[in-house]
Amino acid sequence: MRNKIIGLALALLAPVAAAKAVNGSVNYIQPEEGNSFVKTEAFYKAPVGVDGFSFVNFNKGGYFGKTDLRRPIAYGIGPEVEGVHCNEPLSEVKAGVNVQIPKLPRNLFGNVRVLPVHADRNGTHRGNIGYFVGANLPYGVQVKSFGDWNLNGNWDYGEAFVGRKFGHINLGYNPSFTGSRNGIPEDITHRVSAGVSF
Repeated sequence: MRNKIIGLALALLAPVAAAKAVNGSVNYIQPEEGNSFVKTEAFYKAPVGVDGFSFVNFNKGGYFGKTDLRRPIAYGIGPEVEGVHCNEPLSEVKAGVNVQIPKLPRNLFGNVRVLPVHADRNGTHRGNIGYFVGANLPYGVQVKSFGDWNLNGNWDYGEAFVGRKFGHINLGYNPSFTGSRNGIPEDITHRVSAGVSF
């Protein structure tokens, strides 16, 4: 387990090491049922105009994380590569295109991505289509959500967050969406989140 954690740290920190303007958070997440876990995440600017995002969930049985690297080339459109770390570094790799949603108000942001190229250590291929949207509202209120569908149209996984920042402290409601019925999330797990930003 120790070697796996070291390997994961290297996979996540490799792009961060050369990055600038790193910011992120460490969060404690408590579901309504099941075990709590710790989630770390970081946003950063890597060389040659690459936007990076990495996160890892540390739970009782291991860890799960992702590293997303994308570079807008023109009109908010550009390539994206995603590395998945499921109890081992780079257990899956995905690639495709990311499109920033244009003409949003200043406090809103979002993108859509299509990652049809996929490979894992078992030789399977399963790409996905996803979204990320968010808003920074008055009085430190934050609203954001992300989700992914498999290319066959089945919902894969998603989350939402509604909360508020108090200086470097953030508190919020952080449900997850799983299962799939006609491409729509079927199950909601209610969770609360408390964390420290940096």
